[in-house]
Amino acid sequence: MLIDNYCPNCKGASCEVLKKKYVIRGGEERQLYKCNDCDSFFSETKNTVLEELKTPVFRIIMLLNALSEGLGINAATRVFSTGKKSIYRWQERLSSLQQTAVILSIG
Repeated sequence: MLIDNYCPNCKGASCEVLKKKYVIRGGEERQLYKCNDCDSFFSETKNTVLEELKTPVFRIIMLLNALSEGLGINAATRVFSTGKKSIYRWQERLSSLQQTAVILSIG
């Protein structure tokens, strides 16, 4: 689970997993939750760097990995059928995770 065991809206601890999930482009499912304290609904990506991403995370990781292995930006747009602006946004958005990944790989 990407979120802690509390509501991102009211910080209440009375959240339940809903049976209903939603599907983003590419077929990836995301879990939905309901806060019993404030009656709000939210997904597992609420308040994370993945919030509002429509592209499956595995696809973004594959693309960014290809870029880090030396694939040029123009080639990546052709191979992954993705625009340059999207790639740049993903790089910017996920750059904060890079430092975390390095720390986790050391430990």
